Amino acid sequence: MKKFLQGILCGSAVLVCSACAGTLVGAAYGVELPELPRSWLETLGKPSWRIEWFNHEGDRETLETDSVENVRIHILQEWASPIAAYPYWEGVSPKTLKGAGAIFPFDKKGGNIALSWIGGVAAEFYLTLARVRECPSERRPQYFDWTRFREILQDAEDDLWLVDWEAVCGQTAVRGFSKRYVRAAERGTLSLTAPADGPWIGASPFAAPLDGRVLEVKVSDAVDVYLSKEGRLLVTKGLWMWIPPP
Repeated sequence: MKKFLQGILCGSAVLVCSACAGTLVGAAYGVELPELPRSWLETLGKPSWRIEWFNHEGDRETLETDSVENVRIHILQEWASPIAAYPYWEGVSPKTLKGAGAIFPFDKKGGNIALSWIGGVAAEFYLTLARVRECPSERRPQYFDWTRFREILQDAEDDLWLVDWEAVCGQTAVRGFSKRYVRAAERGTLSLTAPADGPWIGASPFAAPLDGRVLEVKVSDAVDVYLSKEGRLLVTKGLWMWIPPP
């Protein structure tokens, strides 16, 4: 079945054979987006959205829009499938900040699919797990226990985007998923004096913005971004950079 079914789901056979592909029917659903974090709205204003999903033929589709009021997407109903929506602004590209998301059919609400910020974590976990090469059939994302997974995310105390989800997916493929994996990865701390008071918003919708000029920022080997009306901060271990607005 096309790119998604041949490749991303661990490169293996799926529920429906290619000879039956013509019989698959994708229903059309509206899209409900979550409320934007207040700090994001106050700092950046109203966003546009990039919506990504897999249609009834298993192909990835992308739509960019200022409003989802009249948006309807066709999605395969034969197994669990992820939907993601990334906010963006002029000068702030999609995926700079973490997105919202959903897992169909678990987030279906009548004729709509209700996206949430926790659902964005679930959608990212789905796509990352699907890319793990050594993935036993019972642990593939289309067979995953999404109801239990979402319950675990709801109970998590840490910022969910501080979890190393790539490592969690590797452990899940080998041993199966465990609640104990959902914990913040260890990070260092970087002290810096910002060029403005902020507030500085991070990429995670679960995190409070940073205020003031003297900041204590959690860092890793990756580059994290913090945005304000005065520009952006890029931070990583032992290094930070300020980029003024264009």
